[in-house]
Amino acid sequence: ARGTGDSAAARVMLDDTISAFPNEPLPYLRRGTLLMTDSALVGDAIEDFTRAIELDPANAEAYRFRAISHMSMGNDDLAAADIVATTRAQPFDDQIRVVAANRLIEMGREGIAADVIDEGLERSAGNLRLLVNAGSIFARADNHLKAVQYLQSAWEQSKDASVASMLLDSMLALPRPDLRAARQITSDPALGALNASLEQLVLARKANDADFTVMSMIDARLVSLRKEIQFEKSASKQSKPLTEGL
Repeated sequence: ARGTGDSAAARVMLDDTISAFPNEPLPYLRRGTLLMTDSALVGDAIEDFTRAIELDPANAEAYRFRAISHMSMGNDDLAAADIVATTRAQPFDDQIRVVAANRLIEMGREGIAADVIDEGLERSAGNLRLLVNAGSIFARADNHLKAVQYLQSAWEQSKDASVASMLLDSMLALPRPDLRAARQITSDPALGALNASLEQLVLARKANDADFTVMSMIDARLVSLRKEIQFEKSASKQSKPLTEGL
């Protein structure tokens, strides 16, 4: 097959390149990505990625591909270690850190994912983008307790309406939501237009004469208020005496 022939030719070329430049990491990385497509050669690919890392410890891509290779062989512990290593190879790259944390969450290793995020926050205290992204990925994983932790810090720092909306969503998704804390957020003077009743907000939304930022704030407040009302109704039903209605 043409594809097989192309792969064989690429393999020969990379072998020759490595023979000529044995201390260059890139050819090992490229040969490894070629080898890992063949299940029988994944072990050889891992060796190439390991050599690339030895030559260039800051090569996050080599760790990432080695992690994928370990996973394909069922070695999830080794894969998780390499995913963490990508963040240490490039410690100031927030995108690598968030992708790594998200992958660890998908692997069921939320504690390690949180450690990865926290390590980044230690390096860059008050990193708003990292805080918001961390809150978002934990919220998507239904770990709203952890999401609240990051989003609360983001909210205190930014006082931003979109952050408030994310924080309220996670707060109200907790098994026992703290409605008092939620109301403190929605009544914060920083949110301005959000300090209104549900009826006033509905009227403002229908009027549709506000700018985009204000409309977004109104929508966020509507969502949070409706959730608060839903939780209050649910709590009220649960707290009714058993003899009521008899």
